[in-house]
Amino acid sequence: MRSLEPTMRSLRAILLTALAIVPCFATAGLAEWEIKTPGGNLISHVDPFIAANGTCLRSARPEAIYVAHLDWWRYYRNAVVGKAKKGFFILDETSHAVSFFVSKAELNGAIAERQLGTPTAPQMTPDDGWRQVWGPLLLDSCKQLMIDGPRFQGVDEVTKAGIRSVCQQISKGEVNRR
Repeated sequence: MRSLEPTMRSLRAILLTALAIVPCFATAGLAEWEIKTPGGNLISHVDPFIAANGTCLRSARPEAIYVAHLDWWRYYRNAVVGKAKKGFFILDETSHAVSFFVSKAELNGAIAERQLGTPTAPQMTPDDGWRQVWGPLLLDSCKQLMIDGPRFQGVDEVTKAGIRSVCQQISKGEVNRR
C-alpha cells in the first residue's frame, strides 16, 4: 500500500489544482461538464440531467431538453446535427425545432435540402466534451510535471512515468475514447 501513496498524492495534487481553477460554468464533479453550442444552447453531462437524459442537448433554460442520450454531434451554421439514442437529428438553433431521421442517408439528405453547407467544427462525442472542459485544466498540471515543478517533488519516477502517460493521452485527445 505504501507504493500507492505517491501516486495518490500526485493525482490529488492534479485534481485539487484543476478544481481550484475551474471556470464558473463547470460543475464540481470531474465527471460532469457542459459546453455552449454556437447558437447558445448547451450540451450537458451534468446532474440532474444525467440519470434521465445522459449527455443531452438542451436549452440554456433547464426545462427544455431537445435531444437526450447523444452519441455524437457537430455544428453547422445555425444547427446542431448528430446521432442520439432516438436516431439521427438536426436541431435548428434559431427556431429550436428538432427533426429526427432513421438513417444517416436521410440525415445527409436533410442537410443538403436545408442547405446547411459544411460543418463549422469537427464531429464530437461526449468524451470530446469532457476533454474540452477539463483537458486544459489537467494539462496545466501536466506541464508542471514535465518541468518537475514543486507539486511533484518527492514523487517516485515510476509514478511520474504513469502520470506522464495519462498526460500524453489527454493532450492527444485519447482519454476515454471508446
